[in-house]
Amino acid sequence: MLYSFEDCIGKTFPVYNKATYNTLLALTNPLNSYSIIIDEQLLELKDFHDIVSFIKKEFWGDCFPLTEHNKPITFIPICNLDSYKHQGLNSVTEITIAINSETNISDLFPIQKQIPYIYQSNSYKEIELELLKEFIIKLPSDVIINITGGNIFEYSKFKELYSFLSCYNNTKYFFRKEYINKNWNIKNSSMFFISPKTYDESICAKYDLPDMSFHFIIENEEELNLAISFKQKLKNANMTIQPFWNKNDGFFEKFVFFERNDLLLQNRSKSDIYINKNINKNFYGNLFIDPYGHIYTSYNLPSIGTYTSSIKQILKKAISPCQAWHLTRTSRTCTNCIYQWFCPPISDYELFLNKIKPCK
Repeated sequence: MLYSFEDCIGKTFPVYNKATYNTLLALTNPLNSYSIIIDEQLLELKDFHDIVSFIKKEFWGDCFPLTEHNKPITFIPICNLDSYKHQGLNSVTEITIAINSETNISDLFPIQKQIPYIYQSNSYKEIELELLKEFIIKLPSDVIINITGGNIFEYSKFKELYSFLSCYNNTKYFFRKEYINKNWNIKNSSMFFISPKTYDESICAKYDLPDMSFHFIIENEEELNLAISFKQKLKNANMTIQPFWNKNDGFFEKFVFFERNDLLLQNRSKSDIYINKNINKNFYGNLFIDPYGHIYTSYNLPSIGTYTSSIKQILKKAISPCQAWHLTRTSRTCTNCIYQWFCPPISDYELFLNKIKPCK
């Protein structure tokens, strides 16, 4: 039996020929690094041919001629729409829903383009709850649901939405510190501080709970140091520090972009490299819905439909190479870089800055 732990796909093969059996033993021997040279006569055996076909389709491998003029080429499985049709919206593992918008857009650069947990718009807009509920019902029961927007507690149907989502165990609510509702049960929530300078020690002490997260949006080194010092005061809650680009190139050069040594210090497995070549781990399986009902794989890319669109249309666009699910480092400045599959996947920062190059 051959089994892929990455895709959870297995298959048994009847082996009638001793040569095929011995070849498989050699192939699966780690001492051979899962790569062997075979006798061409094996290719004429049906049982061996079936096994090679399975490996080509479901694994990271192939059988190819090896001469002094040919170099090995690895043929990898290609994600196709048929598999997505079969899975339907089970392909979606996380969805972020902006139930309303924030009309205070004094920031020059929209926050959701970099941090999609606060939604800004020219005017206030609320999502249609009944249409949203119809869409959520189509998702798998274990999907992660993030509720975001402007002041989410201002949403006119918030109580009804909260009641509807109570049966979904993986629901989380995101809001700015300024919008905290004194009567809100803080369970599974994340509170944003637009700057560490807006830090409120009494609020953080009150909500220093295991199921609470604090997010600090920072723009410079001073704010970074402040956020780190505040993080050390927390005993139970989690804290995330997220940089915000506001023409502060020097700060990003020093603290966000990485160097070659940062990559070399990472312990990348063969699976990590394979995944980086095929999908974008930052976005894969994630969808974002704005208050107008438009669906995105990233707010920095065109919409792939609305929550009233057909599942087929949504998935067909989601798996497009120009969308975020399969946006890998195969183009622009990363094309010929020998480290392209060791790098972290393309992020919202790179898409927003239109700079597909996270390194110095």
